[in-house]
Amino acid sequence: MLDNSPYELHAHTFFSDGTDSPEEIVQQARALGLKFVAVSDHDTLEGVPRALAEGAKIGMPVLPALEFDARFSST
Repeated sequence: MLDNSPYELHAHTFFSDGTDSPEEIVQQARALGLKFVAVSDHDTLEGVPRALAEGAKIGMPVLPALEFDARFSST
């Protein structure tokens, strides 16, 4: 059976260009009734351990992710 529960795959914390802590992101996802949340900061996994710890604490699955910035130059 297909599970159509909502989730978030692109959440940024204050470790990149977001404004909330990893813990706040996880808490907000749970409060919104999401099935899971992915913490996907720009070029860093620094917030992931904190998000995972908060997720384990409150029973909210966290998917470690990363938004990798790539730049192309022809010179």
